[in-house]
Amino acid sequence: MPQRMCCHRGNLIANRHHCRHLQLSWNKHGAKAFVFVVLEVVASYEMRMRREQELLDASRISFNSNRLVKVMLPATALAMGQSMKGRKRDPKAVAATAAAHRGMKRSAETCERIRRALTGRIASEKERANHFRTHTAASRLKMSMSRKGKPLSAEHRMSLVGMWRRRTSEQRAVIADKIRISITRTLALKRATCQS
Repeated sequence: MPQRMCCHRGNLIANRHHCRHLQLSWNKHGAKAFVFVVLEVVASYEMRMRREQELLDASRISFNSNRLVKVMLPATALAMGQSMKGRKRDPKAVAATAAAHRGMKRSAETCERIRRALTGRIASEKERANHFRTHTAASRLKMSMSRKGKPLSAEHRMSLVGMWRRRTSEQRAVIADKIRISITRTLALKRATCQS
């Protein structure tokens, strides 16, 4: 227990605590405004983590969340689901988040951590269905029309030329055939929509 309290205190003092709300409050009010108290002593680690989450849920303290509990308690999951029902994010907030992340590159360490986390993971039925989903002909036509007339940047054009040059003559022939088939389908679809 003392080790855990020292870890929390150390992170707060170093301004790197995982709970941002707690960290901001610590920075604003100072160490003297906080008291660390042992509420209950539990024997096993698993039981301690579960009991800690139950106490947090019951007290509705916004200063802490137990990130180590892998499975959310059913009551917690239900309460969270009910509180978020019908809520939509503010379009300005969505745009601000997108703008903040645009152009960001993940570090090699982050990519490796993500790769390790996903290795051996079994995709859900919904994920598998989305992974192998193909666009309808109408959707492909819409996407194609939306890109028409938009100039590509010089960098994008050069990357496309580079990709084309790296391909073998057999690969180029296959791609050319696919493009021909795609153009034929698109023209046929255009004719069908014009006639109707």
